[in-house]
Amino acid sequence: MSNTLLTIFTPTYNRINELERLYSSLISQTDFRFEWLIVDDGSTDDTENMVVSWLDASPFPIRYIKQPNSGKHVAHNLGAAEASGEYFICVDSDDWLEPNAVETILHDITALDTEEGLLYPKLFAHQTALDTWFPDGADKIELADMRMKYGLVIETAIVFNTDVLRRHSFPVVQGERFIPEGSAYYDFVAPELFCVHNEPFYRCEYLEEGLTKNIWKNWLGSPVGTRMALVKRHESARRYSGARALRERISALVGIESLNMAVAEPTLSGIVSNRVLALLVFPLSVLVERRRFGRKVS
Repeated sequence: MSNTLLTIFTPTYNRINELERLYSSLISQTDFRFEWLIVDDGSTDDTENMVVSWLDASPFPIRYIKQPNSGKHVAHNLGAAEASGEYFICVDSDDWLEPNAVETILHDITALDTEEGLLYPKLFAHQTALDTWFPDGADKIELADMRMKYGLVIETAIVFNTDVLRRHSFPVVQGERFIPEGSAYYDFVAPELFCVHNEPFYRCEYLEEGLTKNIWKNWLGSPVGTRMALVKRHESARRYSGARALRERISALVGIESLNMAVAEPTLSGIVSNRVLALLVFPLSVLVERRRFGRKVS
Protein backbone atom coordinates (compact mmCIF):
# COMPACT_ATOMS: atom_id res chain seq x y z
CA MET A 1 0.00 0.00 0.00
CA SER A 2 1.30 3.46 -0.86
CA ASN A 3 1.31 6.42 1.52
CA THR A 4 -1.80 7.84 -0.16
CA LEU A 5 -4.61 8.11 2.37
CA LEU A 6 -7.52 8.83 0.03
CA THR A 7 -8.49 8.01 -3.53
CA ILE A 8 -11.22 10.14 -5.07
CA PHE A 9 -12.54 7.95 -7.86
CA THR A 10 -14.59 9.28 -10.77
CA PRO A 11 -16.16 7.11 -13.47
CA THR A 12 -17.03 9.17 -16.52
CA TYR A 13 -18.56 8.87 -19.97
CA ASN A 14 -18.84 11.90 -22.28
CA ARG A 15 -19.06 14.37 -19.39
CA ILE A 16 -16.38 16.86 -20.39
CA ASN A 17 -18.17 19.97 -19.06
CA GLU A 18 -19.25 18.36 -15.81
CA LEU A 19 -15.81 16.84 -15.23
CA GLU A 20 -14.25 20.29 -15.53
CA ARG A 21 -16.57 21.55 -12.79
CA LEU A 22 -15.54 18.66 -10.55
CA TYR A 23 -11.86 19.40 -11.21
CA SER A 24 -12.45 23.03 -10.21
CA SER A 25 -13.91 21.85 -6.92
CA LEU A 26 -10.92 19.57 -6.30
CA ILE A 27 -8.31 22.28 -6.87
CA SER A 28 -10.29 24.37 -4.35
CA GLN A 29 -9.82 21.83 -1.56
CA THR A 30 -8.18 22.91 1.69
CA ASP A 31 -6.19 19.65 1.83
CA PHE A 32 -4.50 18.04 -1.20
CA ARG A 33 -3.53 14.73 0.41
CA PHE A 34 -5.44 12.61 -2.10
CA GLU A 35 -5.20 11.19 -5.59
CA TRP A 36 -7.85 11.61 -8.26
CA LEU A 37 -8.41 8.41 -10.22
CA ILE A 38 -10.53 8.78 -13.35
CA VAL A 39 -11.82 5.73 -15.21
CA ASP A 40 -13.20 6.75 -18.60
CA ASP A 41 -15.86 4.31 -19.78
CA GLY A 42 -15.08 4.75 -23.47
CA SER A 43 -15.85 8.46 -23.95
CA THR A 44 -16.02 9.71 -27.53
CA ASP A 45 -15.62 13.39 -26.63
CA ASP A 46 -12.37 15.21 -25.75
CA THR A 47 -12.23 13.99 -22.14
CA GLU A 48 -8.77 12.43 -22.45
CA ASN A 49 -7.07 15.53 -23.86
CA MET A 50 -8.70 17.73 -21.24
CA VAL A 51 -7.50 15.53 -18.38
CA VAL A 52 -3.97 15.38 -19.84
CA SER A 53 -3.91 19.20 -19.92
CA TRP A 54 -4.44 19.26 -16.14
CA LEU A 55 -1.64 16.88 -15.16
CA ASP A 56 1.33 19.24 -14.83
CA ALA A 57 -0.43 22.04 -12.95
CA SER A 58 -2.59 19.93 -10.64
CA PRO A 59 -1.72 20.24 -6.92
CA PHE A 60 -2.61 16.55 -6.45
CA PRO A 61 -1.81 13.45 -8.53
CA ILE A 62 -4.27 12.56 -11.29
CA ARG A 63 -4.43 9.13 -12.88
CA TYR A 64 -6.50 8.50 -16.00
CA ILE A 65 -7.51 5.05 -17.25
CA LYS A 66 -9.68 4.45 -20.31
CA GLN A 67 -11.66 1.25 -20.78
CA PRO A 68 -14.02 0.05 -23.53
CA ASN A 69 -17.60 1.12 -22.85
CA SER A 70 -18.72 -1.46 -20.30
CA GLY A 71 -20.81 0.36 -17.69
CA LYS A 72 -20.26 2.27 -14.48
CA HIS A 73 -20.09 -0.89 -12.36
CA VAL A 74 -17.18 -2.25 -14.42
CA ALA A 75 -15.41 1.11 -14.13
CA HIS A 76 -16.01 0.99 -10.37
CA ASN A 77 -14.44 -2.46 -10.10
CA LEU A 78 -11.40 -1.23 -12.04
CA GLY A 79 -11.15 1.88 -9.89
CA ALA A 80 -11.17 -0.15 -6.69
CA ALA A 81 -8.50 -2.47 -8.08
CA GLU A 82 -6.25 0.40 -9.19
CA ALA A 83 -6.73 2.76 -6.23
CA SER A 84 -3.60 3.71 -4.30
CA GLY A 85 -5.45 5.22 -1.37
CA GLU A 86 -6.12 3.47 1.91
CA TYR A 87 -9.65 4.87 1.68
CA PHE A 88 -11.86 5.33 -1.38
CA ILE A 89 -14.77 7.60 -2.27
CA CYS A 90 -16.63 7.66 -5.58
CA VAL A 91 -17.52 11.15 -6.81
CA ASP A 92 -19.54 10.97 -10.01
CA SER A 93 -18.50 13.18 -12.91
CA ASP A 94 -21.65 15.31 -12.71
CA ASP A 95 -21.14 16.01 -8.99
CA TRP A 96 -18.68 18.16 -7.05
CA LEU A 97 -17.25 18.69 -3.55
CA GLU A 98 -17.27 21.60 -1.14
CA PRO A 99 -13.77 22.94 -0.30
CA ASN A 100 -13.64 21.21 3.10
CA ALA A 101 -14.48 17.72 1.80
CA VAL A 102 -11.03 16.13 1.84
CA GLU A 103 -10.07 17.82 5.10
CA THR A 104 -13.25 16.47 6.72
CA ILE A 105 -12.71 12.91 5.46
CA LEU A 106 -9.05 12.78 6.51
CA HIS A 107 -9.97 14.02 9.97
CA ASP A 108 -12.78 11.50 10.39
CA ILE A 109 -10.84 8.42 9.25
CA THR A 110 -8.46 8.81 12.19
CA ALA A 111 -11.21 7.50 14.50
CA LEU A 112 -12.05 4.40 12.44
CA ASP A 113 -11.42 0.78 13.32
CA THR A 114 -9.66 -1.40 10.75
CA GLU A 115 -12.57 -2.38 8.48
CA GLU A 116 -14.84 0.60 8.97
CA GLY A 117 -15.86 3.35 6.56
CA LEU A 118 -17.68 6.67 6.66
CA LEU A 119 -21.16 7.76 5.60
CA TYR A 120 -22.10 11.35 4.77
CA PRO A 121 -25.20 13.03 3.30
CA LYS A 122 -25.38 14.40 -0.22
CA LEU A 123 -27.06 17.69 -1.03
CA PHE A 124 -28.63 18.47 -4.37
CA ALA A 125 -27.22 21.36 -6.36
CA HIS A 126 -29.54 24.08 -5.04
CA GLN A 127 -30.34 22.54 -1.66
CA THR A 128 -29.36 24.71 1.32
CA ALA A 129 -30.05 22.36 4.23
CA LEU A 130 -30.28 18.67 4.97
CA ASP A 131 -33.88 17.40 4.87
CA THR A 132 -33.60 13.78 5.99
CA TRP A 133 -30.84 11.97 7.83
CA PHE A 134 -30.27 9.36 10.50
CA PRO A 135 -31.69 9.89 14.00
CA ASP A 136 -29.42 10.68 16.92
CA GLY A 137 -27.77 7.53 18.22
CA ALA A 138 -27.24 5.95 14.79
CA ASP A 139 -23.46 6.08 15.07
CA LYS A 140 -22.31 2.91 13.28
CA ILE A 141 -24.42 1.01 10.77
CA GLU A 142 -24.39 -1.65 8.11
CA LEU A 143 -25.25 -0.17 4.71
CA ALA A 144 -28.46 -2.21 4.56
CA ASP A 145 -29.61 -0.56 7.81
CA MET A 146 -30.42 2.61 5.88
CA ARG A 147 -33.44 1.01 4.20
CA MET A 148 -34.18 -1.92 6.47
CA LYS A 149 -33.79 -0.37 9.92
CA TYR A 150 -34.25 3.37 9.41
CA GLY A 151 -36.44 3.45 6.30
CA LEU A 152 -34.13 5.90 4.54
CA VAL A 153 -33.98 5.90 0.74
CA ILE A 154 -31.53 8.77 0.36
CA GLU A 155 -28.37 9.75 -1.47
CA THR A 156 -25.19 9.21 0.54
CA ALA A 157 -21.47 9.75 0.06
CA ILE A 158 -19.65 6.61 1.16
CA VAL A 159 -15.98 6.39 2.12
CA PHE A 160 -14.77 2.79 1.98
CA ASN A 161 -11.71 1.11 3.36
CA THR A 162 -10.19 0.20 0.00
CA ASP A 163 -9.17 -3.33 1.00
CA VAL A 164 -12.71 -4.00 2.25
CA LEU A 165 -14.22 -2.58 -0.94
CA ARG A 166 -12.14 -4.95 -3.05
CA ARG A 167 -13.85 -7.91 -1.37
CA HIS A 168 -17.20 -6.84 -2.80
CA SER A 169 -16.84 -6.24 -6.53
CA PHE A 170 -19.93 -5.60 -8.60
CA PRO A 171 -20.98 -8.68 -10.57
CA VAL A 172 -20.41 -8.37 -14.30
CA VAL A 173 -22.92 -9.89 -16.72
CA GLN A 174 -21.81 -10.34 -20.31
CA GLY A 175 -23.73 -8.05 -22.65
CA GLU A 176 -25.14 -5.86 -19.84
CA ARG A 177 -23.87 -2.39 -18.94
CA PHE A 178 -25.85 -1.59 -15.81
CA ILE A 179 -26.32 -3.02 -12.35
CA PRO A 180 -27.93 -1.35 -9.31
CA GLU A 181 -25.44 -0.45 -6.59
CA GLY A 182 -27.23 -2.61 -4.05
CA SER A 183 -25.89 -5.68 -5.80
CA ALA A 184 -22.60 -5.07 -3.97
CA TYR A 185 -23.52 -2.84 -1.04
CA TYR A 186 -25.87 -5.33 0.63
CA ASP A 187 -22.81 -7.54 1.16
CA PHE A 188 -21.21 -5.13 3.64
CA VAL A 189 -22.04 -6.56 7.07
CA ALA A 190 -20.39 -6.30 10.50
CA PRO A 191 -17.54 -5.74 11.18
CA GLU A 192 -17.60 -3.78 7.90
CA LEU A 193 -19.52 -0.93 9.51
CA PHE A 194 -19.92 2.71 8.49
CA CYS A 195 -19.68 5.63 10.91
CA VAL A 196 -22.47 8.15 10.33
CA HIS A 197 -21.55 11.83 9.99
CA ASN A 198 -23.80 14.74 9.11
CA GLU A 199 -21.43 17.10 7.27
CA PRO A 200 -22.90 17.65 3.76
CA PHE A 201 -19.82 18.39 1.65
CA TYR A 202 -20.96 16.43 -1.43
CA ARG A 203 -23.11 18.17 -4.07
CA CYS A 204 -25.01 16.21 -6.70
CA GLU A 205 -27.35 16.66 -9.61
CA TYR A 206 -28.79 14.30 -12.19
CA LEU A 207 -28.57 14.88 -15.91
CA GLU A 208 -31.50 13.93 -18.11
CA GLU A 209 -29.42 11.24 -19.80
CA GLY A 210 -27.92 9.95 -16.54
CA LEU A 211 -28.36 6.52 -14.96
CA THR A 212 -30.88 7.62 -12.34
CA LYS A 213 -33.09 9.43 -14.86
CA ASN A 214 -33.24 6.30 -17.02
CA ILE A 215 -33.60 3.70 -14.29
CA TRP A 216 -36.41 1.62 -15.83
CA LYS A 217 -34.80 1.67 -19.26
CA ASN A 218 -31.59 0.46 -17.64
CA TRP A 219 -33.48 -2.34 -15.86
CA LEU A 220 -34.88 -3.53 -19.18
CA GLY A 221 -31.49 -3.36 -20.85
CA SER A 222 -29.74 -5.27 -18.06
CA PRO A 223 -32.35 -7.64 -16.59
CA VAL A 224 -29.96 -10.29 -15.26
CA GLY A 225 -27.84 -7.88 -13.23
CA THR A 226 -30.90 -5.98 -12.03
CA ARG A 227 -32.55 -9.20 -10.92
CA MET A 228 -29.39 -10.18 -9.01
CA ALA A 229 -29.47 -6.87 -7.13
CA LEU A 230 -33.17 -7.22 -6.29
CA VAL A 231 -32.67 -10.78 -5.03
CA LYS A 232 -29.87 -9.50 -2.76
CA ARG A 233 -32.17 -6.76 -1.48
CA HIS A 234 -34.85 -9.36 -0.72
CA GLU A 235 -32.39 -11.65 1.05
CA SER A 236 -30.99 -8.73 3.03
CA ALA A 237 -34.50 -7.77 4.19
CA ARG A 238 -35.00 -11.29 5.55
CA ARG A 239 -32.30 -10.54 8.15
CA TYR A 240 -34.57 -7.89 9.67
CA SER A 241 -37.92 -8.09 11.42
CA GLY A 242 -40.99 -5.88 11.46
CA ALA A 243 -43.28 -4.18 8.97
CA ARG A 244 -40.54 -2.17 7.28
CA ALA A 245 -38.54 -5.29 6.44
CA LEU A 246 -41.69 -6.98 5.13
CA ARG A 247 -42.40 -3.99 2.88
CA GLU A 248 -38.84 -4.14 1.58
CA ARG A 249 -39.23 -7.84 0.80
CA ILE A 250 -42.48 -7.21 -1.05
CA SER A 251 -41.01 -4.24 -2.92
CA ALA A 252 -38.02 -6.30 -4.06
CA LEU A 253 -40.24 -9.19 -5.13
CA VAL A 254 -42.55 -6.87 -7.07
CA GLY A 255 -39.49 -5.44 -8.78
CA ILE A 256 -38.29 -8.91 -9.73
CA GLU A 257 -41.70 -10.11 -10.92
CA SER A 258 -42.55 -6.97 -12.90
CA LEU A 259 -39.17 -7.12 -14.62
CA ASN A 260 -39.67 -10.81 -15.35
CA MET A 261 -43.01 -9.99 -16.96
CA ALA A 262 -41.49 -7.23 -19.06
CA VAL A 263 -38.73 -9.45 -20.45
CA ALA A 264 -40.81 -12.66 -20.55
CA GLU A 265 -38.63 -14.51 -18.04
CA PRO A 266 -39.68 -17.14 -15.47
CA THR A 267 -41.58 -15.89 -12.43
CA LEU A 268 -40.67 -15.99 -8.73
CA SER A 269 -40.33 -19.74 -8.47
CA GLY A 270 -37.32 -20.53 -6.30
CA ILE A 271 -37.08 -17.01 -4.83
CA VAL A 272 -40.12 -16.96 -2.56
CA SER A 273 -41.59 -20.04 -0.89
CA ASN A 274 -44.40 -18.26 0.98
CA ARG A 275 -47.53 -18.95 -1.10
CA VAL A 276 -49.53 -16.09 0.41
CA LEU A 277 -46.71 -13.65 -0.30
CA ALA A 278 -46.42 -14.90 -3.88
CA LEU A 279 -50.17 -14.44 -4.43
CA LEU A 280 -49.96 -10.91 -3.02
CA VAL A 281 -47.01 -9.99 -5.21
CA PHE A 282 -48.53 -11.08 -8.54
CA PRO A 283 -51.32 -8.47 -8.99
CA LEU A 284 -49.05 -5.71 -7.71
CA SER A 285 -46.42 -6.78 -10.21
CA VAL A 286 -48.88 -6.56 -13.09
CA LEU A 287 -49.68 -2.95 -12.19
CA VAL A 288 -46.05 -2.01 -11.61
CA GLU A 289 -44.93 -3.65 -14.85
CA ARG A 290 -47.49 -1.60 -16.78
CA ARG A 291 -46.47 1.65 -15.08
CA ARG A 292 -42.68 1.21 -15.26
CA PHE A 293 -42.22 -0.55 -18.55
CA GLY A 294 -45.30 0.49 -20.50
CA ARG A 295 -46.52 -2.92 -21.67
CA LYS A 296 -50.30 -3.04 -22.00
CA VAL A 297 -51.80 -5.97 -20.15
CA SER A 298 -55.06 -7.29 -21.58
